[in-house]
Amino acid sequence: MGLKKPEQDSDQNLISAPFLFAVYRSCQSLGARKPVLLNATQLKEVELRDPRRRFSVNTLVTLCRATAAELSEPCLAAQIGQAMVPRGFSDLGYSARFRRTLADVLQTILQAFDIGSNGSCFHLVKLAGGDRLYWKKDFMDPPELVRPIFSAIAQMLNVFAEPGQSPVRALHFRHASSERCSYSAALLKGAAVSCEFNQMTTFIEFYPAALERANPRQNPVIVKTAAQQLSRRRSRDPQRKIIANLCYDYLQPLLDKSGLSLAAAAATFGVAERTLRRKLVGEGTSFRTILEHVRKDNCLLYFEEGELLLKEVAAKLGYSELSAFTRAYSGWFGHPPSLDCRKVSLEQSREIFEEKMVGVERVELPTPSMSTKCSTTELYAHAAGPLASRYYSRKT
Repeated sequence: MGLKKPEQDSDQNLISAPFLFAVYRSCQSLGARKPVLLNATQLKEVELRDPRRRFSVNTLVTLCRATAAELSEPCLAAQIGQAMVPRGFSDLGYSARFRRTLADVLQTILQAFDIGSNGSCFHLVKLAGGDRLYWKKDFMDPPELVRPIFSAIAQMLNVFAEPGQSPVRALHFRHASSERCSYSAALLKGAAVSCEFNQMTTFIEFYPAALERANPRQNPVIVKTAAQQLSRRRSRDPQRKIIANLCYDYLQPLLDKSGLSLAAAAATFGVAERTLRRKLVGEGTSFRTILEHVRKDNCLLYFEEGELLLKEVAAKLGYSELSAFTRAYSGWFGHPPSLDCRKVSLEQSREIFEEKMVGVERVELPTPSMSTKCSTTELYAHAAGPLASRYYSRKT
């Protein structure tokens, strides 16, 4: 028997708890105080952390209005959306940045947002003059909902695209705006996108063929690894792993937060700590094992991304000390993380080296003292490093 499903708001179209939680954290990052936001929405933070829940659109509207009142800023929609740009695998929509094309990136972002329980709120129309992403739910388009969403989408695509090549041409809103200048100015500062109000419909306009561009950050290895992780969890008899999978989904966006305990999870799911422990034991696992599983999965993705230092990866996974992360990593893989860091760095250097050597007859050695017969591995390892005065000749 599974946990009791939480009561949902009665609106026909609801937003997911993970999306509302992302907005909540965005409001906090702008300076809004947690007690003010929770008091305005009449919610507890544990309710926002429950991945099973869905909330009324009015809850998000109240959250945004409370933030505006708290910070004495009448129009914060653009800033709320910009602060939702994901910065790690625990954040909503971060995996989108590794898809093959910008169209794939956009589709993954929309799926991650999970807005509207009665069908998607978006409809993409392919046009020769530039694709358009229409907002279909005109009856649920208060500015506090639509503007942060459009701002987040525009900013994410701007971050994921090549520098100076934002695919978004303009944002069009059906409703009027008394804060047109402030929203447009904030959006231009973050994503360099123009805005139009009092339009017939609400949609995002893209430049011609912009969504067909290859994503410069695409990484099929990460996409494949993430898909395998999800498939592995779902294939382990989901009817017998309901609570374990629920705990995994609960922990995923909270790795960098404190207080990841069985008691906190039990409070989120509305059961006694003893009850949750017993149900996990019945599924052949424990809360601690699931937490280590989530950390290990995310660690693999960060290493395949290869952009963070070890101490940054440790912080993203919730370790306060690098030594604690090193011990955990050694337990998972049988060797310290520094070994795999060197392997990843070498593979990345090899790609840089091969790209630079196309049509090149000489490449500068990393140090003046190195022999002209230095190994290919040394050249790979130093391909992107400082140049020196000697050269290594090769045939083209």
